[in-house]
Amino acid sequence: MEIPSINLGRGKLPDSLDMPSIPLDPPTADMPVFPPIVIPPTNLQAPKGVEMEEAPSEDEETAQVEQPTLRVPVIKIDLPLPTAEVVATATYAAVAAVA
Repeated sequence: MEIPSINLGRGKLPDSLDMPSIPLDPPTADMPVFPPIVIPPTNLQAPKGVEMEEAPSEDEETAQVEQPTLRVPVIKIDLPLPTAEVVATATYAAVAAVA
């Protein structure tokens, strides 16, 4: 049994196109430079004759932050304003609800 075949002849491929090369420079990166952090040792003591400064202690009264209010002069009412944390949380919730 003979397998049939077809003779297509010798085909000639066209010449390839002359494509110009694209000059690509290798990527560069600017690394951030941070100043070194100096951590003093735990056993560091002041020299003789120098007194250590005491850190001011925060009282509970001064530590509390007053809630900001908006004074409306025409109707003489103080409107409480939300804090920055409340505004940020409401903004995130509104964006998440829409998205």
